[in-house]
Parts: sequence; C-alpha cells; structure tokens
Amino acid sequence: MRKKLVFIFNIGDQENAAIKQAEDEMIEAIKKNDGNGINISRLNIMNAAELVSELKSLFNEPWDEYYIHYSGHGLPNEIIFKDSIANDALKNLFYDGRVKFCFLSACFSFELAQLLSPKIPYVIGSKNKMGVKFGERLTQRFYELSLKDKMSIPDAFNKSFSEFNPTAKDEIGTKVYLTFSELTNPKQLNDLNLIAATN
Repeated sequence: MRKKLVFIFNIGDQENAAIKQAEDEMIEAIKKNDGNGINISRLNIMNAAELVSELKSLFNEPWDEYYIHYSGHGLPNEIIFKDSIANDALKNLFYDGRVKFCFLSACFSFELAQLLSPKIPYVIGSKNKMGVKFGERLTQRFYELSLKDKMSIPDAFNKSFSEFNPTAKDEIGTKVYLTFSELTNPKQLNDLNLIAATN
C-alpha cells in the first residue's frame, strides 16, 4: 500500500527564520523516524488559491492513502494564509476517500475538525489557541511514536500528551479535540486538556 504524509505550512510564517528552521528540523526528524516507507513531503502555501491548486494536484497522484498535517494559523471559521479560506470550502477539498488522517495544528481548528470527521477516520483539531512551541513538540513526538514505534494513531496521540509538563504558562488552557470514526458514536469527541513542556 502506497502512503503519503503531507505537511502543509503557512509560508507567511517562513518570514521568521527561527520558525522555518524549526519546521525543517521537525520534518527531518520525522523522516528519520519513519520505519514504514511512507512518502513524506512538504507544501509551502502562501494563499488560499495556492492551497486549492496544490490539494487538487496532490489528490491526482496515485497514492492509496493520504495523511495530511496542517501547521499554521486558524480562526473559528477559517484557516489563515496571506488571505483566508472558509472551513466549508476546505471540507470539500479534503473529501477524497483516500485521506485517512488529518492533523490541524492551528488555533481554533476544532470546527474544521468536526466538519472533516464524518469522512476522515482520524482528525485532530484545537478548540482554543495552540502555541507554536507546543505544536512543534506535539507534532514531532506524535510522529515519532506513530512512525518509529508503530503505535496506533489513538495510542500515539494519547501518549504524546501524557509526556508534557503542566507548567508551561503560554499553553495552559489549550484543549485539543480528537475524533475517531471507530468509536461507538462516530461524532463523539474526546476533550483533552493539553499542556506543553517547558524545555
């Protein structure tokens, strides 16, 4: 089975050299941890039109399964680039039956996670703000557990959060909502309080 993991980054953030370097290091660390032969790639997106074009092109490729990770900015009803794209428009773009997982590492991405969850088996989104450092640490650890240690998505998700220190001031109060289609009620949401590590 041919699988592709795609990281979508808001290119506006790359004006900050430290963030760009952290993203590059994270992707390289994830690639090193992949023991499953998954194709891992990165899309740098500047605006909504570019996102639409890149996703359409991506889903024309001959992969059996897609795993999508978005890292960037979000508001309750939209994802932000140099412009924005409404959640309803994104929902239609992601409704390719081969998308098996979507991690929305963005503030206020819960509504989009809810919209995607009926068609995508695993969706992660945040109801509130999600700090950059928290997102980086969570992402790297989650993929280390799921790719290198070959944990299931639910187990990797839960373990990655259990390792965070509860003293990080800028992350206190963050809640991330995870949906799993195999739950008794597919719309059931696990409300998890997530606190980032301080080091």
